[in-house]
Amino acid sequence: FVVKIPVNERGIKVDVNSPEHRNCHPDRVSKYLNMANDDKNFSRSAIMNINGKDVTVLVSKYIQGQEFDVEDEDNYRMAEALLKSRGVYMHDINILGNILVKEGVLFFVDGDQIVLSQESRQQRSVSLATRQLEEQIKAHHMIKLKRAETEGNTEDVEYYKSLITDLDALIGEEEQTPAPGRRFKLAAPEEGTLVAKVLKDELKK
Repeated sequence: FVVKIPVNERGIKVDVNSPEHRNCHPDRVSKYLNMANDDKNFSRSAIMNINGKDVTVLVSKYIQGQEFDVEDEDNYRMAEALLKSRGVYMHDINILGNILVKEGVLFFVDGDQIVLSQESRQQRSVSLATRQLEEQIKAHHMIKLKRAETEGNTEDVEYYKSLITDLDALIGEEEQTPAPGRRFKLAAPEEGTLVAKVLKDELKK
């Protein structure tokens, strides 16, 4: 088994009950990991005594697999389709290491940015944690878009506009279908942003 404690990019434990980091709460992460892997026993939250304090942690199965190459277009689409078939969507699907492959089977091992898929949202509403996470993601994209517009970077302007369009479609703010072949990529937040995860080297180069 693997035990995980929610920390930020500086390795400092975060408050999983705060609006900024509620998406990292082990109860929530376990729920979505189990959905993504179609295995109700893939993970669970637990209480562990660390330095004399009771801490809620995530306990999940240890997968001795290889990192799944999501930079390959076919691999990316396969993982995306598998998640969709299980009713979920992964905002950081493109981060190397979030998906492992073992004997041809995919395992999703990072769940703090897994949410209900667009189809699932037609049957039930998303949680407060999901809404707050997606508000943070959209705010980040808006900042990047504004910067690109100020710098006159046409390529990045189109890139961030496409991210915002795809996010709006997912959360139902606009009834738009993403253009064929378009990927939803989460760009890397700089130090000090609210997304409680290390997301490095994901800005479009």
